[in-house]
Amino acid sequence: MKLPKYAIDIQGLLSGMPDGSWFTHAQIFDNLLCVANKTTASFVMKTSEGLIVIDAIYPKVEMFNAIVGAIEDIGWDPNDIKKFVITHGHFDHCGCGRWLVEKYHCETYLSKIDDEFWESTPFYPDKPDTWKDFKIDHYVDDGDEITLGDTTIKVLFTPGHTPGGLSYIFPVYDNGVKHMAGMWGGTNPPGAIGDVVKYLESVDHFTEETLKAHCDVPICNHPDFDNGYAKMEYSRVRKSHMPNAYVCGEEGFQKFNSVFRNLCYWKLGLIAESNGIK
Repeated sequence: MKLPKYAIDIQGLLSGMPDGSWFTHAQIFDNLLCVANKTTASFVMKTSEGLIVIDAIYPKVEMFNAIVGAIEDIGWDPNDIKKFVITHGHFDHCGCGRWLVEKYHCETYLSKIDDEFWESTPFYPDKPDTWKDFKIDHYVDDGDEITLGDTTIKVLFTPGHTPGGLSYIFPVYDNGVKHMAGMWGGTNPPGAIGDVVKYLESVDHFTEETLKAHCDVPICNHPDFDNGYAKMEYSRVRKSHMPNAYVCGEEGFQKFNSVFRNLCYWKLGLIAESNGIK
């Protein structure tokens, strides 16, 4: 069977980011909830001492309400939100941080480079609602750990998509069985050759570290990239005898990683074509 290659629909992605008309959510592991609008996902991790939110979609109160409502729907308490961890300084991931901080007083985490990038280089200079609007409490870098209760997130510095992008490794549990998840922070490779090279180097670093950690669960913050909407639907109707759709084994995880490298080749092709190179 010949399947089509994945190519990112940039304009479709950008136009769908602020859409607050539709949301979906599912508890995909014992300790992990996924909440998404039409383009972007937020994840909520349950620990022994509270909740960690990873990324927070677009900065609209509807998005914030969707995250809070999803937490309540699966029986967790949003008042337990203690930390907000961000992959990179783009508005569709920093998203609802202002409301999370104002209501739950959670600690915030991002790289220093991307905090400065987010403030100095707004993606939409003409849309103040997407500008930086809350303080980062903790700057994290490669090899750092973010711990809450019984759960530790390992931080990887993976620049390319943004100058200070981060990726994360953390444990997830399926009916009590431990797995290791790897979350690549920035899906779309950049538009300049030097930055694509940096992105490729970050993919190599992510590959090396996720191999060491025995990752077998890829986590994507843009659900279209990993068929995430279908996997969330499956998770909602899954019975106890069914396998978890997110668990693909260590070999499968690394095969999935190769898609990021292929995206770089696709982007380099576009750059070459725009410069008249065949």
